[in-house]
Amino acid sequence: VSGVLEDARETGTRVAVIAGSVKLAESDWQAAGVSAVFPLCDGVVSEAFALDHTPELLAERATQFAAGCLAISGT
Repeated sequence: VSGVLEDARETGTRVAVIAGSVKLAESDWQAAGVSAVFPLCDGVVSEAFALDHTPELLAERATQFAAGCLAISGT
């Protein structure tokens, strides 16, 4: 992620992360340059469930990401 963040800073590009889990506080990942995070294990979904349902959870998080992008762009 650090290499992506470095490139993003140089180009002014926003970064979103889809991850298994996120252990950093929101203020920490925002300070690092991440605009949004979409964890598979989100407090409701357990690690065991996420491991057994990774494709479905990735599709859900990608849909959430796309919906957020459309909302930002006004589309």
